[in-house]
Amino acid sequence: MYGRNFEQGSHFSELIREPKFVVFLRHFGCVFCRENIKDLKNATKTIPNFPNVMFVHMGSVEEGDTFFRKFWDEVPAISDPSKTLYSEFGVERGSFNELLGPSVVACGFRAVAKGNFVGKPVGDPLVMPGMFYVETDTILWKHHFKHIGDHPDFAKIPSILKLQQKQIA
Repeated sequence: MYGRNFEQGSHFSELIREPKFVVFLRHFGCVFCRENIKDLKNATKTIPNFPNVMFVHMGSVEEGDTFFRKFWDEVPAISDPSKTLYSEFGVERGSFNELLGPSVVACGFRAVAKGNFVGKPVGDPLVMPGMFYVETDTILWKHHFKHIGDHPDFAKIPSILKLQQKQIA
């Protein structure tokens, strides 16, 4: 695990040297964040050509290191307590329905059935998640979250990204 602070005035492209699937977490206690981390870890091991993953979180570097030690020790993570990167990427606070609507409750059962439980919220619990595929300073793909329990079909990500890259070339 190697957590880093995002320094004010830095540019995101300084933090990544190769294309990455960048995932903005809501808060460390979020059952859906925990579900996504476990699912993404599994995807990187089982889905051919799945991109490298990097997380952005609102905790301190130390809090992030402690958290990721439990879930995915080898993954890079960026600490952004001021939510500068969240703002730059357009990751905002959710509405009532995005945070607590009926679809969220249904997805909560799914996440819990997969062995994920609520923990201590470290970060802003009203912030939506974010998922982006980034090359240097260009966002080639992003998932549009309908609510906090929504997430893409990770098995389709490599083919989606391949198609996006062909359209740009």
